[in-house]
Amino acid sequence: MVSVVSASPLRVMETFIDAVYRYDAETVYRMLSLENQAALTMMLALARLQPVAAAERFSFQTGRQVSGQELSRWNETDFVRVVLDAPVLISQLPERSMVQCTGQEMRGDTTIVVCEVDLICGGTAEARFALVQQQGEWRIGQPFL
Repeated sequence: MVSVVSASPLRVMETFIDAVYRYDAETVYRMLSLENQAALTMMLALARLQPVAAAERFSFQTGRQVSGQELSRWNETDFVRVVLDAPVLISQLPERSMVQCTGQEMRGDTTIVVCEVDLICGGTAEARFALVQQQGEWRIGQPFL
């Protein structure tokens, strides 16, 4: 794996995308901004207050059946793992070979990475992702959920 300390924002984004396609929840979580990590922690804490209701909402949103008891035991990495393995996400992801990062726009401690996706019907679509510099590393600043 590339060292995110010395890697360019483009390379960091490529590494993040690779981790998503490998269902590598540990790497995905580690590469999220501190704010994204805190948001996941808060989301899990709130879900634990009403685990059955939260599990029902999560199951509906992801297309993966989850029980309140199961959700109550999750840590942040477990949550990321289930999101990455969700049928709703999997059905929307193009093949990895169809996605590549093509440019970046530096804005101080934030960089916008431009990725292009080859469309099945022809042509390309563009997506932009914010990366932030935190603790000497480029991290995914785009909200995870």
